[in-house]
Amino acid sequence: MLLQGEAQIQCTECGSTIYVPGSDLDVQAVGSDERSMGPETSYFGSAQYQCPVCENEIEAAYEAYEYPV
Repeated sequence: MLLQGEAQIQCTECGSTIYVPGSDLDVQAVGSDERSMGPETSYFGSAQYQCPVCENEIEAAYEAYEYPV
């Protein structure tokens, strides 16, 4: 799945915000459920970033849903 938009990740140490294009986020399908208008697919991904201000290591986890497919 290719995500559109932009993710905002905030550093828990200094509060600065990192902006990551959705196309840079790697997501993998982890499940699917049948619903009234068709399947709903769930996706999950995670990544690590380094804060450009304080160099804190940041781990981000994200999920997305697609319905109807």
